[in-house]
Amino acid sequence: MKIAIDIRPIGQQRTGDEVYTLNLVQNLIKIDSDNFYFLLTNTKDEKRLEDIKIKIFGINSNIPKNFKIISIIPANKLLWTFFFLPLWILKSKVDVLHVQYITPLFFLGKTKLITTIHDVSFDAHPEFIKKTDLLFLKTLIPLSLRRVDKVIAVSNFTKKEITKYHKISSGKIHVIYNGDAARSFFQEFTEDQIIDVSRKYKLKDPFIFHIGTLQPRKNIPFLLKSFQLFQKKYSQENSDVLKTSLYLTGDLGRHNSDQRIKKTLNQIQVENPEIFRKIKFIGYVEEKDLPIIFKMAKVAVSTSLYEGFGLPMIEAMIAGVPVVSNNESCLGEIAGDAVEFYQQNNQNDLAKKIFEVTINRNLRERLIRQGVERAKYFKWEKCAQETLRLYKSIKK
Repeated sequence: MKIAIDIRPIGQQRTGDEVYTLNLVQNLIKIDSDNFYFLLTNTKDEKRLEDIKIKIFGINSNIPKNFKIISIIPANKLLWTFFFLPLWILKSKVDVLHVQYITPLFFLGKTKLITTIHDVSFDAHPEFIKKTDLLFLKTLIPLSLRRVDKVIAVSNFTKKEITKYHKISSGKIHVIYNGDAARSFFQEFTEDQIIDVSRKYKLKDPFIFHIGTLQPRKNIPFLLKSFQLFQKKYSQENSDVLKTSLYLTGDLGRHNSDQRIKKTLNQIQVENPEIFRKIKFIGYVEEKDLPIIFKMAKVAVSTSLYEGFGLPMIEAMIAGVPVVSNNESCLGEIAGDAVEFYQQNNQNDLAKKIFEVTINRNLRERLIRQGVERAKYFKWEKCAQETLRLYKSIKK
């Protein structure tokens, strides 16, 4: 069987999409030597191709005989997806094509089509999406969902949301959970590596850590105001609170970043300049550095209003960091009892929960212990095995 996988997210700093694609491919390599895989990208730049090869196969590793990276150009998203990709698929007589979200709309051959949907936040919260992006998504996602043979949803919550907003048969949708974390999370780190990462991102202990994009649905202004309250309310009770910083990944300059963040930062700077100085945006964190930062963190926090899976929670659990989160969307489904939940949109409660997890040793140890156990349920190898079964079943 010939299977083609769209690997364009690899190397694009697209957080969840990239993590999913990379780990799926790496684990298919481990478990499948019978089928042939075309890994489709949109670049012919030699340096980028080498970087992609290293990310997938490792430095100085041989590419397995049944895997091949294919460059399809031009890189323009619409031309690539709707014209040049279908032409290549037809010419190559591929049995199964696996993409994420938007699919080619027309095929002349017998290729079966699978798409992975991580979430449909554009349906649930259109107010958080730029109008041009929303028009694009609202037009092409429904067409893609009708066109595909099978949909992979990364949680039961996402499956329910897809059927709610798009009225497609639930039998067409298969829930396959994401895995645990990137391979780098399972490495041991030296003191020198920890020092190097601290210097690279200018980190100082202790700190609260938020990993993710800065999209409006991540609810970052709420987190910033809650941190301000945490500092004002509890710094006199505990000297460690006064020393605690808030570090957030993400680039404030990206086109889909929440414009309210800068306004909130300006308010905090005026009201409490000393607290403002404790809030740092550290940009994109390289995969190899992320587990070190997690392990250094005092608390990992999620304030997202809408998630399809919530991979950063699993990464935090594996790193042995207690997590504070709300119980919205899929987060309760994924976290189980391994997270300290706060009441959504309640700044006082979030500040209180962060403080309790920071100072209560028994609570911290319980959350860490339960987090490690909960994370064992999610494995990338399991994700790859179930995805491979879907490839085989759809071809029959």
